[in-house]
Amino acid sequence: MPECINEYVKTKSLKKASEVQDEICETYRLDFNKYRPKTDINCLNAVFSSVAANVGRKIKYTGLAVDFTIPTIRKAYESLVLARIAKKVKSLSSIGIPLEVHASDKKFKNLFLDIGLMNRVMGIDYNEALNHKNLLAIYRGQLAEQFVGQEFATATNQQLYYWARDAKNSSAEVDFLAVLDGKIYPVEVKDGPSGKLRSLHLYRETYQPAYSVVFHSGPKAILENEKIIFLPLYFASAFAKFGFTFN
Repeated sequence: MPECINEYVKTKSLKKASEVQDEICETYRLDFNKYRPKTDINCLNAVFSSVAANVGRKIKYTGLAVDFTIPTIRKAYESLVLARIAKKVKSLSSIGIPLEVHASDKKFKNLFLDIGLMNRVMGIDYNEALNHKNLLAIYRGQLAEQFVGQEFATATNQQLYYWARDAKNSSAEVDFLAVLDGKIYPVEVKDGPSGKLRSLHLYRETYQPAYSVVFHSGPKAILENEKIIFLPLYFASAFAKFGFTFN
């Protein structure tokens, strides 16, 4: 958020910058009153916090709030989507262009409006976060997935998708699908050697993409034989706009 950045540039104080973020979050909460009476405000407040905490996870309405009916929770969540506070990442179990034709309306993951506001809603201490050398080590990689998804959404202004294998007892999942020049590329946000990328390997065996991308906390690297490209997290926006060449 520009105001938060300006405050930090001016004061060099993370505390003052985070106070600006807290004020922005509170402003959103105060604005919830305009959703009355169609949306339950108490439910909306609960879902607002849960949306930040559930980035990168398959959304189950029952997990977003307690003591409310599923239709009430769904209405609250959809209100946040319309307000662009929450962003759906739709699931696909089969692949084809256009992706929307194959997307599920019932299975989806979630991103938050902004990674900084996500930090504040979740109560992440910036001093603690800055002590981590690896962004992927914080909150089971949720911050890294939020960052890459946010960069993709900002760069392309398009609906985001991910792949989830439609098979009994299967947990195979690829974080994002990128469409560049009419071709689909699987994108993972992980930190580890190729051998640990089981879902990505399964996707590659099934759909044989020209190459696959892994965003991680290290430098650029290429596994030529497997056509897997490892890119630093900060390259997410450039990749979403321009893709990658092996030159």
